[in-house]
Amino acid sequence: MGCKAQVRFMSVKTALSRSGLPDLEYALNPYVGCQHGCLYCYAPNYVGDTDVKANWGRLVVVKENLGDVLLEEVLKKKRGVVGLGTITDAYQQVESVYGLARLSLKILLTHGFRVSIQTKSTLVIKDIDILMKYKDRVDIGFTITNPNYEKAKPVEPCSPPPAERIKILRLLSETGLKTWVFIGPLIDFRDGEFEKDMEKLILQVKDYVDVIYYDHMRLKPSIYLLDDPYRLMLVKSALNKDTLLRIIENLCIEHGVKCKPAFSDIKQQKLHGNTLDEVNG
Repeated sequence: MGCKAQVRFMSVKTALSRSGLPDLEYALNPYVGCQHGCLYCYAPNYVGDTDVKANWGRLVVVKENLGDVLLEEVLKKKRGVVGLGTITDAYQQVESVYGLARLSLKILLTHGFRVSIQTKSTLVIKDIDILMKYKDRVDIGFTITNPNYEKAKPVEPCSPPPAERIKILRLLSETGLKTWVFIGPLIDFRDGEFEKDMEKLILQVKDYVDVIYYDHMRLKPSIYLLDDPYRLMLVKSALNKDTLLRIIENLCIEHGVKCKPAFSDIKQQKLHGNTLDEVNG
């Protein structure tokens, strides 16, 4: 799974930061940068480290003292829901070496916090022992943009194949854990198969999720730096968002699936948890 990346280390002063995401009081990001290197990712636009930004997907910074700082903070802060991995994937490939997501889970759950995980990685299954022990206080969501690996790979070059994510989703769901899927951003690959692909995806996951969230393509400055044809594809997907959203919503109704828009457009400055506190955290 994943691609190799250069690793650096840093010390942090805070572990938990305020989140602008719905239903989350806090965000915790064990790493800066993400090996998945997704072309549509919004995070490079909000990362202060210029080296990470310039080498997105190829450089990851490990917050080496995160556990010690988090242990101090959980004793002082009000209990709440923590989003684990909001501007990075907490279960990207480096997690198999440094284990900061697992450490964070242990600390948060044993101190009464709730944890919501969003990931593209199958590595989350390694923490099934912790997740099962605290199943009443955790939920796990997988981001899947397209069920077809050949389509997904160019825009998610270092992420596990969608079929592998769905397999882990099923395993987690069958243990009784609360699971969900995020279809976002909605990408029209301009092959006339968007509706067919989305129906296939919904049918593949609907029995293993409590809810499906979805969101349209949101253009950020980094998108315009991409090479053709991906820049044009993502821009056109954003411009065609109303049609794509209507297709998703109709498919959910047709197949009796609970689906919800992931974000409100009323406060776009807080979309994806991109508050200043969360980025600095």
